[in-house]
Amino acid sequence: MSGDAAGWGMLERTRALDYVTLQGLSTLTGCEATNLDALIMKELVDNGLDAASGGKPRIGVTFETGDGFLKLTVRDNGVGMLSSDIERIVDFNKFYSTKFHDRTPSRGALGNATKETFSVPYALAADMGVSLPRWPIGIRSRSKEHRVRLVVDELREEVKAEIAVADSPVEGTEISITLPVYRDHWGWNQAYVDLLQGYAMFNPEADFELSLSHSRKDGPIHVRYPSVGERKRVFKGRPSIHWFGRSEFAQLVWAKIRAVNGGGRDESLRSFIGGFRGLSSFDRINDVLGSAGASEDVLNVSDLADREDLVERLFDAMKRCSMEPKPYVLGEIGEEPMRKRLEQIFKEPEELRHNVAKGIYKDGSTRIPYAVEIAVAVYPENTGKKKRVIVGINNAPCLGHNPFDRCTLHWSQKGEENTAWGVNGLLEKYGIKKEEPVVVVIHLISPRVEYTSYGKSELNTDPFKKPLAQTLYKTCKFYYHHKRGGSGRGVGQKSEARRLLAEELRTRDEVFRGAGGVPGDLRTTQQGLYYKIRKRMGGKMGIERKSFIAAIREESMALGRRRDELGIIAAVRAEMYFRGSVYPVSLASLGELAGKGSDILLVEKEGITLALEPYARGRGVALVNSRGFIVEYADDLMKLSREDNANIFQLTDYDASGLLISQNAADIPRIGVDPESLDSLGLWIEDVSERYKPPKKHLNALPLELRDGVRDERIEIDSVLAEVGSERLWAHLEDRMTELAPRRDLTRSLDLSINLPWMITEPLGWLTRSLKALGETRRSTLQAGRPGWNG
Repeated sequence: MSGDAAGWGMLERTRALDYVTLQGLSTLTGCEATNLDALIMKELVDNGLDAASGGKPRIGVTFETGDGFLKLTVRDNGVGMLSSDIERIVDFNKFYSTKFHDRTPSRGALGNATKETFSVPYALAADMGVSLPRWPIGIRSRSKEHRVRLVVDELREEVKAEIAVADSPVEGTEISITLPVYRDHWGWNQAYVDLLQGYAMFNPEADFELSLSHSRKDGPIHVRYPSVGERKRVFKGRPSIHWFGRSEFAQLVWAKIRAVNGGGRDESLRSFIGGFRGLSSFDRINDVLGSAGASEDVLNVSDLADREDLVERLFDAMKRCSMEPKPYVLGEIGEEPMRKRLEQIFKEPEELRHNVAKGIYKDGSTRIPYAVEIAVAVYPENTGKKKRVIVGINNAPCLGHNPFDRCTLHWSQKGEENTAWGVNGLLEKYGIKKEEPVVVVIHLISPRVEYTSYGKSELNTDPFKKPLAQTLYKTCKFYYHHKRGGSGRGVGQKSEARRLLAEELRTRDEVFRGAGGVPGDLRTTQQGLYYKIRKRMGGKMGIERKSFIAAIREESMALGRRRDELGIIAAVRAEMYFRGSVYPVSLASLGELAGKGSDILLVEKEGITLALEPYARGRGVALVNSRGFIVEYADDLMKLSREDNANIFQLTDYDASGLLISQNAADIPRIGVDPESLDSLGLWIEDVSERYKPPKKHLNALPLELRDGVRDERIEIDSVLAEVGSERLWAHLEDRMTELAPRRDLTRSLDLSINLPWMITEPLGWLTRSLKALGETRRSTLQAGRPGWNG
């Protein structure tokens, strides 16, 4: 007979006992009982790093094993815990969390983990049938020692805490948990060292220390990883309203109201709004309140109770009054800090590749930024190292398996789609198998990571799979070449770049000898050749650009050729190129040059002009370069030419300097290069972009909306030229010019000069008729060759 049939009604059951049984803990944490020792370490280190953020964190971890018990202690130099914090943690009737509604790249996502770690000794003791010490939990913080024991009442389904407090001076916080040894490897577990190494990799600014002592092992183990310096970019801890959905924002508000109703401290509405990124100023807060129509009686967050419509209006107003942050705000560890940690943990790598991909994914109407940072370090074969993959999310290593090893990854390689099962499947495609001496570091940063298990070991990988796979491919693809005896295997990366350069120049020399010259589409700049070789080496040269340029000259001389004979443009000029002639841009020539070319393309890069000139020549387009920034005479030339009906355009690098050139001549349309150009040319941005450090004065001179795209990555014209060749690049530029200026004055494209012998003189009328006839003939010829250009 059912309970209802017996008249008992619906019976209530508490969830408190789930914390003190292995089955319940497994559900809550997503962690098997055999890994609970490592889980406790991870959760306590996460909390310690959070508490010490903003300074230089110091984390110490100690495992002491004896008499069937393991004592795990984690120390930090953070702000400490109040007695009221500890009381809330061990209140099993309520759920307390600082992270459940958090929308920052936080190490935790579900919260309540400290309560779970305090419960582990009791769940294990019940399962093993052993008795625990009277006070298995100790917390020293803020000059107090709190000893904690849990009292489990299975009949009433209650878990209550008893706390004994005494004075105890201590810096930061020290938490100790004593639990029965559930497996023989507990207390002497390689997983502890692996975890600490992961934390060190993802937190270069922190000091880490680990000590293991075991009554049945010889001598203690001590590992220390001091700080290697600051990361490249640090996340500044405010969340953005743009990272919340409407319902999530409402849940945050109601959670705060519930906390107030439960005796917590109320927060002023102004303070609450100002806690979001981009809304901290007095004026912005006023704008939000005015736009939302908040009345004067709404002073605190608790005043929003039963005002769902106002909560929705606040959400909309906060989004209107703040800008959506770019992905770069999430922070980045950086190549150099990663290199230093790798050297510290595993010794200096023979070769290191590093890449970062940033982007935004959509979750309904919410746009969530992310950054994927990957490093691949190669070690000599005689070190005995084997492949190691270290995966972290929001500055904390993953516990147990790699969440990206249980999904299908997709990436593009030279326009073809590729797939593999998980990270290890992708790595194996490029030769990085189980026995290879390679360490791969993968770090994902995002304010919203959807964990699908309480232990944060399972997550929804869908938003991040494609950028992670594409970045991992870009970073590891060099390894096949490396194994064949390239860089790092007795040849050296610098020597390998030189070898590939010599091979390229020999090929060009063979073309020259066979055809008497190098075809126009093979013409490139010295910078373009640099990018071509860099791509063949997987993105890392191991040689400074200046040294590479010098090597071009040396290798060309060794072949007995000038660089221009090999199709390599090395000229340094500030000139106009028109119909096969070169004109210096000077004060005296301004009047003459202002009438040349139906279109004038101002090119930032000196050598690019020569690469494009053969194609511009047949189209009546004049090319001008002026050594980067527009010099005075070039600026005057542009003004005079526009007055004479010329269409004028700019072609610059997509970096701080290139965009500043464009800004300084804002009335001249810019037609490339930029991410939109890459789409038109069918290129991936990863194929042509590179990391760089922009001149601060150039970056700071740009409007804020332009800075983010060129803050740490750039696209050079030479790199695009190396990928697509002169002909395709010119065709793209011509399309852009036609799109922006459908009509043009074709008479400006004509060269009407006639070379008459000095002894011949004719009446002025005859000369005028001859010039007009010649002009009409050339106009018709030019028009026939340019059907898409009106004029």
